[in-house]
Amino acid sequence: MFAVGVNSSVKDFIEAIQRPDAIAAGYVGQFIIKPFLGFLFGTLAVTIFNLPTALGRGVEFILVFIMLT
Repeated sequence: MFAVGVNSSVKDFIEAIQRPDAIAAGYVGQFIIKPFLGFLFGTLAVTIFNLPTALGRGVEFILVFIMLT
């Protein structure tokens, strides 16, 4: 990400600001859809594989963490 920031010009930032719908879609995907999928997969792991709840929450935490990075 540092290289992207170093190689970006003012023109690139102006183009990004002029397209707020693309930025909003990225935020929604990153902070709403991906954590929901992590929760869903963690819940499915508990119900399908009959895992203990604590282990299922650990799976959920790991999936959400991976998806947010």
